[in-house]
Amino acid sequence: MESDKPVYPEEIYANELYERLQKEPFVSELNAKLTVSGVGVHWHCTASTDDVFSEIYCFDEGAYGPQYLTFFKSRDETEAVLRTNSIVETVSSVSTWLHFSDVEILYKKHPSVDESKRNLTNLHRIIVRLAPTLAQETEHKLTSSGDDFYELSFLRENRSCIISAADHFQNHLVSFKEDQVQICSFREKDPDIIVQALSCWLIERLSPAVLGRNFEGLIFSEVAIYYEIGRPVIGEFIQSWGAMEGFFLSNRSLESAQAYVLLTKLRAAGYDTTLRAGQSLMTLILSRSRRHGLQKGQPCIYIDFYNNEINVHCSFLEEDVREFKFPYYSSKEPPSELLNILDKLVAFPIT
Repeated sequence: MESDKPVYPEEIYANELYERLQKEPFVSELNAKLTVSGVGVHWHCTASTDDVFSEIYCFDEGAYGPQYLTFFKSRDETEAVLRTNSIVETVSSVSTWLHFSDVEILYKKHPSVDESKRNLTNLHRIIVRLAPTLAQETEHKLTSSGDDFYELSFLRENRSCIISAADHFQNHLVSFKEDQVQICSFREKDPDIIVQALSCWLIERLSPAVLGRNFEGLIFSEVAIYYEIGRPVIGEFIQSWGAMEGFFLSNRSLESAQAYVLLTKLRAAGYDTTLRAGQSLMTLILSRSRRHGLQKGQPCIYIDFYNNEINVHCSFLEEDVREFKFPYYSSKEPPSELLNILDKLVAFPIT
């Protein structure tokens, strides 16, 4: 009797990889142990000898086929990572690691291993050599944001630059931030130009507009103009409302549609310049928080939609009644009682 359980591409890729590994000479030469396991779309293979271990996760990239994410480990510590669409490169690198368990040999024989990490490490060295003042005046470091994703950051006072690993065209994405908010970005492969841009932003502290006149290809975020005129908080609030509109618009439910309509009406009333918008699951949250992520005790309003009603919970009212319900009408303006509550929230200082 055939099973009705669906077979996902990840399971197929993992079993194909397992069968391929079984045929490799290194398995018998090194008496390596192989496993394949998983459930649903989560499948992986392992190959090990004593304390040396390779763990390969299989993903489906649709039209691009399989992707293999391999962790090369020694005594449970990850020493290097490879992400590739090539099963040949995956199997070959596993063989190299189990034979030698040496990162430098792995790098030499397989340039794609830790490619982004090595790419940014090399760029870091070049920047420090080209701009010693920049290196001395900033905090700079290479950090991992998970698996094989790395970024190079330079920080000075309230400004920073974040550099990503090079793309297929050898261009780095360079992002310019102020108060942790992205102002603009551009793609560039020339280290000299990257150094000039970092120095202009971090050392000379050029304004966004002047930076744009000095470097071609800068793409500005919607908050850039507000930083330019010295009103950054308004820009951040407006950006948060745009993000929430996109969130609720992308969720195909009646409640999401109602939240989206209310958001557009409240924006038209000007609340997007005085309140931050956020969400938790499908609950709309409005606050006076400068940054994303509410802290304990910060005043806020939670708004839910259910059975054509707007359910409002206030965290800041001293009265006994903190919860309110209003009928939802898409063709009418928001209830005046709701606007009164929002006005009370706006009166709180930004924290």
